[in-house]
Amino acid sequence: MLKHENAVRDNKTVTVIGRGIVNVYPDVLNITIGIVTRAETSAQALEENVVVMNRVRSQLEQIGVTSEQIETDSFRINPVYDYTEGLSQIRGFEVEHLINVTFSNVEQGGLIYEAAVAAGANIARGLQFSVAEPELVYKQALELAMSNAREKAEVLLSHLPVSLSLIPVEIKEQPPHPMSVTELRSDFVLSTNTSMAPPIEPKEFTIEANVTVIYSYSGVQ
Repeated sequence: MLKHENAVRDNKTVTVIGRGIVNVYPDVLNITIGIVTRAETSAQALEENVVVMNRVRSQLEQIGVTSEQIETDSFRINPVYDYTEGLSQIRGFEVEHLINVTFSNVEQGGLIYEAAVAAGANIARGLQFSVAEPELVYKQALELAMSNAREKAEVLLSHLPVSLSLIPVEIKEQPPHPMSVTELRSDFVLSTNTSMAPPIEPKEFTIEANVTVIYSYSGVQ
């Protein structure tokens, strides 16, 4: 909250709420994708998983994804059980290795899936759109909110013989809405029989800022 302490006490004041909205397309896409392998022994399942993952990473690098844009999301080795007459017996092992792929060309999302599947990826955990610099976009909305507040004050007093002060008496920023992300989060198995890139279409984000501004005015007859 900002206050202009030099405002004349005898001056009248007008309080307005300014609103600023900026629509922006996401410029960051995060995809979680990976490989699940099964074999009779954990060593065999792990070896196969490593081979396929190396192939996936190599394929992604060929379409422009750098190693810095790839990080491990999770890695686990679990026994696979058979249940017969209430008794469990290990029949093999499962290795799951998931990676996060983050990049700025959001329109390439379909190509990422296509390349990963072609290399052997068989599981995905959804995708997430976001904005790289949300604070910068919010500041733009904040500027619009201040302009909107000024315009409202001028309109409210436009038919009165008064002079509106250029400097606000008080500015109070309303708590901003949390910066949301568009997220599609669900487990699904990727078919290795497709050679087409799935359509990935981002939608606009709406970033909003609100301020309460008090202006003083003088000259009422």
